[in-house]
Amino acid sequence: MSGESTAAALAERLERDAELAAGLERDALGALRGAGFDELAAAAERQRDRMAELVQRIYRDDAFRRAIEEDPSGRLGDFGIPEVALEPLLRAAGAPEDVLERATADVEAHLARGPASAAALATLVGALAFAQQASAAAP
Repeated sequence: MSGESTAAALAERLERDAELAAGLERDALGALRGAGFDELAAAAERQRDRMAELVQRIYRDDAFRRAIEEDPSGRLGDFGIPEVALEPLLRAAGAPEDVLERATADVEAHLARGPASAAALATLVGALAFAQQASAAAP
C-alpha cells in the first residue's frame, strides 16, 4: 500500500473505530501495529527516535534552541519536520507558550492548503509516540 493510500486508510478507519483512536492516544505505535499499519508504525518509530535526538540537541545547544524559538517552522523545517508535527514536538520538548503559538499559526496556514502527506502523518504519529515515551519516563 502506498503512503498516501495508507494515510487515507487510517483516516477512514479512525472515523469508524473509536477503539483505534483511543489506542493511538495510549500507545500510538502499538495501536498502529495492532490495526495492521505496520509500515506506518515503523516509519513513525523512526521519526520518534529522530525527534528524541532533535530534542536532546535543543536542550544541549542554546544557540540552536534560540533559533527554533525565533522561527520554529523554518528551523525545524530545515530538519524535515513537517508543519503539522511542529506543535506536538515543541509541546513535548517543553517549548514556551509563545513558541507554540507561532508554530500553531504556521500549522493552521498549512492545513488550509490540504491534507497532510503520508510522511507528515508518520512524523505526527512519531511526535505523539515521542511524547508518550517521554511521559512514561517522567517520574
